[in-house]
Amino acid sequence: MPGAGTLGNQLRQESVLAPKAPVNAPLVLPEEGTARRSLSGDNHTMVSVKQVVFTGNPPGLKGLSETDLQRELAVDLNRPQTFAGLESMAQKITALYRHHGLLVARAVLPPQTLKDGVLTIRIIPGRYDSAHISNTSSVSTSVAQRLVSTTTPRGDVVTRKQLEREALLLGEIPGVNAQVAMKSGSQPGTTTPDITLTQGKQFGGYVGLDNQGDPTTGRSRVMLGEYANNLLGLGDQLRVDLLDAYEKSDLFNGSLDYSLLAGGGYGTRVGVNYSHLNYHYNLSGLGFNGYSDNWGLYVTQPWIRTSRARVDVRLNAGQQFLTDKYPDVFASNSSPRGRKQVNIGSARCHYRFRRGP
Repeated sequence: MPGAGTLGNQLRQESVLAPKAPVNAPLVLPEEGTARRSLSGDNHTMVSVKQVVFTGNPPGLKGLSETDLQRELAVDLNRPQTFAGLESMAQKITALYRHHGLLVARAVLPPQTLKDGVLTIRIIPGRYDSAHISNTSSVSTSVAQRLVSTTTPRGDVVTRKQLEREALLLGEIPGVNAQVAMKSGSQPGTTTPDITLTQGKQFGGYVGLDNQGDPTTGRSRVMLGEYANNLLGLGDQLRVDLLDAYEKSDLFNGSLDYSLLAGGGYGTRVGVNYSHLNYHYNLSGLGFNGYSDNWGLYVTQPWIRTSRARVDVRLNAGQQFLTDKYPDVFASNSSPRGRKQVNIGSARCHYRFRRGP
């Protein structure tokens, strides 16, 4: 004999969607060739490099130590090199940093005179300048600015991981299409995230049919819902979902959900929801009916965002107010009503990974 609590739990379990698969970040990266400057020089004079000294390299930058850099160039030491060969050595270091996710890092040959076979290579890691945001969407520019300032702070070294997270989080704002590119910053060695936000779908909905209902209230069901994005420009979303077991017209559930981006820039989303359920069915000639009112609060944190992995953590808390009207033969304490108040709470981790580029 399913009651309001059982029927409500069934619907909540159905509403837990499978986690979304990772998607490619809307990120426009500089072409590899643009970082390589063809330097002119004397390609006839031969020199032998016995030692390489690196400057401008923060210790342990992206996990690359001095030993890693020296190992990369070990094969080029103590052998005749032209100027083009020296430039090739610098490009090897550039490629090594790029491979480790430093998207705009460069290794260059500063003006120098080789003495005792010592070559100096300067590392320019590439740091964030202030971001430029072009926004024609319905989300407030200040909301996007907080997220950008937190994800890619000015002065930090530019990394693929940070830029992918930034682009993906911006693209997840309801009703917003996002693209992140990079352009030269205001200072040498800096890069400005060039962010374009355009209007996505602000309103939408769905209609569906299935036969997955409880047999006591009717398996055939109709479902419909609508949503509105960025009503307040806060990265917010309002959803309305309705369900009716139309075969017997013995079950109705309606829910309202509102969520928005929290004040910080970490992509945290907070929300509140309410739902009401009515049911009625006959069993062995006896009528059962009841209803429930439920409210809840939740917080969702995008823990990991890359093109290959998506991990979310969600915390839920709320209350259920259940009323079941039983036939007299099931009544207790001379009351045909069964009333309950249930406190609920949960913590969930949703994750999806994918292989390939």
